[in-house]
Amino acid sequence: MSDSSLTPLLPVPQMEVQKIMLMRFDILKLYPIDILKHNFKCQFFLKFRLPGCAHLPRESGTDIPEPTAEWYINKIEPQNLSGEGEHWKRVDSSVWTDDDDLIITMRVEGTFFLDLDLKDFPFDTQDIKIR
Repeated sequence: MSDSSLTPLLPVPQMEVQKIMLMRFDILKLYPIDILKHNFKCQFFLKFRLPGCAHLPRESGTDIPEPTAEWYINKIEPQNLSGEGEHWKRVDSSVWTDDDDLIITMRVEGTFFLDLDLKDFPFDTQDIKIR
């Protein structure tokens, strides 16, 4: 094979680390807390702003070598999910632009671990957290 038959490699563009700002977090529905399993289920709404990213494609299948809005949506996952399997699902989501920024909203539902301290039960108070 001669050197003339080789195709030169094109430089790979450098991807910048993108700042994602959480603009809104609302709990929409809190289901009963399971004290035996130490978990709780809730549905909540998230709104993110990606400054300067209005140019990003919204779905995959484009020739642009940058992450899509769908890629960012799929990377959002809490750290304290309870158990294995289907304990986190996106109910719906939307993407739009605001000037030069990309806005992502999503409604999600999940089951999360809960650190319970029951030493003062039934007069205890608990913090429920999504991390």
